[in-house]
Amino acid sequence: MKTLALPLVLAPAVMAQDAGAPLRIDTHVHLRAFFMQGGSWTSDFPGAADHTIDEMDAIGVSQALLMPTPFSPDNAVGPTAYDYTVLTEVVAQHPDRLGFLGGGLLLNPMIHSIPDGTATGAERAEFAAHAQAVADSGAAGFGELTALHLSLFPGHSYQEVQPDHELLLLLADVAAANDLPIDFHMEAVAQDRTLGPGFPPPNPQPPDVVHENLTAFATLLDHNPAARWVWTHAGTDHIGDMTVDLLRAMLGAHDNLYLAIKVTPGAGGTIVESNRPVDLSGNLRPEWLQLIADFSDRIMLGSDAFFGSPGNTTDGTPTMPPTFSVADQLPAALAQAVTEDTVRAVYRLGCTIDPVQSTCSTSPNSVGPGAVMGYEGSLSYGSNALVLRADGAPPGQFGVFFYGQTPTRLPLGDGLRCIASPVVRLPVLTTGPGGSAVQPLDLDDPPQPAGQLSPGETWHFQFWYRDPPGPGGNGGIGHNLSDALQLALCP
Repeated sequence: MKTLALPLVLAPAVMAQDAGAPLRIDTHVHLRAFFMQGGSWTSDFPGAADHTIDEMDAIGVSQALLMPTPFSPDNAVGPTAYDYTVLTEVVAQHPDRLGFLGGGLLLNPMIHSIPDGTATGAERAEFAAHAQAVADSGAAGFGELTALHLSLFPGHSYQEVQPDHELLLLLADVAAANDLPIDFHMEAVAQDRTLGPGFPPPNPQPPDVVHENLTAFATLLDHNPAARWVWTHAGTDHIGDMTVDLLRAMLGAHDNLYLAIKVTPGAGGTIVESNRPVDLSGNLRPEWLQLIADFSDRIMLGSDAFFGSPGNTTDGTPTMPPTFSVADQLPAALAQAVTEDTVRAVYRLGCTIDPVQSTCSTSPNSVGPGAVMGYEGSLSYGSNALVLRADGAPPGQFGVFFYGQTPTRLPLGDGLRCIASPVVRLPVLTTGPGGSAVQPLDLDDPPQPAGQLSPGETWHFQFWYRDPPGPGGNGGIGHNLSDALQLALCP
């Protein structure tokens, strides 16, 4: 458990983006992309993804993890069913903004259609193969999966199994072997209980009950301690048992349990107001603040927002703004922990969501608006396949890539030096006929010891080059620089 000390005075709240602009990451977002057209179903996932990014920009969310909903056995065969394979296409268009999880279509229906203890060897092999395919796809994790999903409106499925179901235990083993987390939706039930009149069919009707599931959840968590389980929608409780005391006890007892907080805009319906992270005025409750501070390396934000295709489908309840209002009310270090640091550690996002930013500014040169940094290959340290490149420089000129950890902004030659000393210089090279420069970076053999890169560290890279004609060919000092590239390596 990682505890961050709280200041004696918490008001006014420190905005997360005012403190070094951390990357605010939403761990749980859905696309609502299907609609009827000409009497048949069609979809617009690219439009829904673009709209998602627009909404993220509006409230300062940097990145988001997309995932299918947990399809039931019945709706998994419908015309609007989809899984991660569709999401890979839209994520590829926005690698710096979006990542994805998978398993809601193929894994979740098997869990809810095969009674516990009855899975055949062939069914277990099929389930494991589907799970491994998700892992091999580049997904950031498995999800959304559920053990208890209540029906809250018509067409919203009711699903219930005990969380120690044999296929969930099997998934824990596959997830641990692939070092991926599992996004897990489960209403907390401390004892068997009947549901009130706010839960119409297909939810169980009295005298039927929803069943105590915390004992089996503990069994699931203990089955494979290397499997990371993210209990989603923490703070959105429809039964009354997901209290801060319960969450604290579960986190304390199980080091592989994580929370993703969701905040709905206001109370009402079946949501238990007293268990929400914020009060009716939107203020973070003290007991939730202390929980976040005590388990800052185990708690994240996951809004469960649904974003549609403009003109075709509507958005869901606007949960992203109130969810991230939690971060806006935290001290800066705590906000960074729950919106970026913990997310990156749990989902290993250095390899999934591209941790690359263009920083500083390029400057005009003799051939155009300026040289621009980029990269090819992989940001995985283990793959050792990172290649630096610069485009837009004059052809046939000497140049050199250099890097360091401290950004700056100082005039140098006809451009700006974007990296402060000390810097590490790579070998001199010559730009090609198109004005590009390419430099493989051997992570196992840096040019000097001070240039050793390690996973999780942030470094800045820039390209210096000769340019005798100067900006616009009108003369100048004779040398210039690209913009800078900030990146972090993943394992």
